[in-house]
Amino acid sequence: ISTEQNLNLLLKPAIADFNAQKGKELEEVLENLDGREVAQKLLEIFTVEQRNVRLWALRVLITLGEDSVEAISLYFASADDFKKGKDQGLLADESWYKIRNSLFVLGNIESQKAVDLLWDFKNSPDPRVRLEVLKALEKKKGEKVNQILAELLRDKEEEVHKKALNLISASGEKEFIPALKDAFFKGHLDRKKLFAAMVKIGEEDCRDFALRLIVEESLFSGNIPKKEKEKLQLTALNLLENNLDEKIFRALESHLRKRRKGLLGILHRDEVSGRIAKILSLRDKEINASRL
Repeated sequence: ISTEQNLNLLLKPAIADFNAQKGKELEEVLENLDGREVAQKLLEIFTVEQRNVRLWALRVLITLGEDSVEAISLYFASADDFKKGKDQGLLADESWYKIRNSLFVLGNIESQKAVDLLWDFKNSPDPRVRLEVLKALEKKKGEKVNQILAELLRDKEEEVHKKALNLISASGEKEFIPALKDAFFKGHLDRKKLFAAMVKIGEEDCRDFALRLIVEESLFSGNIPKKEKEKLQLTALNLLENNLDEKIFRALESHLRKRRKGLLGILHRDEVSGRIAKILSLRDKEINASRL
């Protein structure tokens, strides 16, 4: 009978002198007990000093599946230490260790309720928790997962939004392109990496955006340094050079004429204008060759 008292009698002596053999024997006994009660008890040993015990508990919780998800849900719905940390910054060590390990378990269980719980943790004021949420989502897919990734892409914490961008880039899902375009002008993300992620996800869908980066100066606000803007435009030109059609050709031609208008434009030779001129020159040669 998996009462708390019996679970204490079973686990305490084993944890005091734990080894792999004892762990295996314990698992065999725990399999016959109520999964929910076992999961709730294992959550309590997340903070014991012995690392091998903590790892064993994590593994058993993952095998318990939905029972573990339910136990984690109940624990954090009633845990006072977690509630106190919701409106503050960093959580106390014990609360942090429990949340970190719980998120690891949730990330390894295929369950919609596990994803729903991860959703609840994404707004934690502790950036470590938000980062662990993203790590837990690495093996998961779905609409709610994508919403969390898009939201944490806007996170002010560098490590968090970098991780979100990496997961979005690896996903290959085109529905992220609008969120990436929106984040492009927010200023807290590496724009070159953002653009690279867009191209990786959907090169064809990014051609118009790449062209706008080159020909619409108004897209760039004053807080984007000139060198960064030029690097982005050169990256955009790399993409367009391999996908040049008549519309893009004419737009680049018109833009180059505008850039070289007036005495200052004639005298000033920047790298972007030089690259556009080279692309147009090669295109002209191709057209003439095809006519011949």
